[in-house]
Amino acid sequence: MTDYLARWTGKRHAGHAIGVQSPIEIVGERNKHLGPRFDFARVAIRVEPNEQFIVVNKIVEEIPEAYGFPDKFIFGVLDEVMTGAPGPIENIKITLKMVEYDSTDSSPNAFTQAGRDAGRKLKTALGLSS
Repeated sequence: MTDYLARWTGKRHAGHAIGVQSPIEIVGERNKHLGPRFDFARVAIRVEPNEQFIVVNKIVEEIPEAYGFPDKFIFGVLDEVMTGAPGPIENIKITLKMVEYDSTDSSPNAFTQAGRDAGRKLKTALGLSS
């Protein structure tokens, strides 16, 4: 199993960690027009409390490596949940439940941005942002 937290930060963040009290269902999306094409990715996840940060991939479909899934998506989530006040969101289990992509309009950037969207939605669900 990939240790995404260690790969993303290289060390544990100091400060006030925030936890998740109950399971939260979130869909991270990216669907933006970028000049002659769109940038598209959609991933449904379940976030729940856990003793450490782990990712469980329940996606059975083979996603082409060129899209960078699931790594780019998880790094996008971490960009949001590990930075900002009042502290990082830690000790969570993220279960990847569903993924949608397009052979023309999906890209590694689309999955990163969908991950950031999921991270923002998680912070909002926890009352950490407006």
